[in-house]
Amino acid sequence: MPPGSIDRGDPATASLTNSWVDPIIGVRAVLPLSTGIRLIARGDGGGFDSGSEVAWHLSVHGRWRLRGLVSAIGGCRIIDAKYEAGSGLDFFQMDIKVQGPMAGVTLHL
Repeated sequence: MPPGSIDRGDPATASLTNSWVDPIIGVRAVLPLSTGIRLIARGDGGGFDSGSEVAWHLSVHGRWRLRGLVSAIGGCRIIDAKYEAGSGLDFFQMDIKVQGPMAGVTLHL
C-alpha cells in the first residue's frame, strides 16, 4: 500500500496524522506522609469541543525520596481523549483510553 493511503477494509491498519490544540485545566494535590514520602494526585481536563471533544488525565502515585537528588515513584494513571475532524475521505476520529501502572525515577537538580 502506498504511503499515506488507507485500507478502508481494516480500520486497525489505517494510518493518519492529525494534530490540534486543547485548553486544559488541572489540579495537583500533595500529601506528605512522612519525611521523604509523599502521596501525589494529579488531574486535568479539557477539550470543551474547542479542539478535542474531551480530554482528561488522572494519576495517583507515591514518591519516596531515596538519597540526595533521587526519588522513586510508583502509582497508576489513566488518560482518555476523544477527537473528530473532517468528513468523507478526510474524516479523522480518535477515541482512546490508556490506563495502568507507572513507575519511575526522578532526579532533582
